[in-house]
Amino acid sequence: MGRVHRKLTEEFPDIDFHLDDAAHDIHKLTIPGEQDPQKVEDLYIVEKDGKLKLLTEDSAIIGKIPKRVRTVRIFAEAEGRVLEEIRARARALEAQGA
Repeated sequence: MGRVHRKLTEEFPDIDFHLDDAAHDIHKLTIPGEQDPQKVEDLYIVEKDGKLKLLTEDSAIIGKIPKRVRTVRIFAEAEGRVLEEIRARARALEAQGA
């Protein structure tokens, strides 16, 4: 996305752009096989017999959800037709792998 940002600033020199590139946590549950339990949280399910079981051990889905996601956004100080042109160009550049 940095390449798209650079191309847009070159092609639209009168527009101010801001690149927002950040990683975010989706969850901090302990996934079986992880070696760093200090940085995660455990969520237990209470079975009918009263036994505790880790949600991540019981759920086939939770173990496959990534813990982190990276969001990248480009903001532009523009409106109307110019903003639509920028949006279309950004999508085209991203599709090209620019």
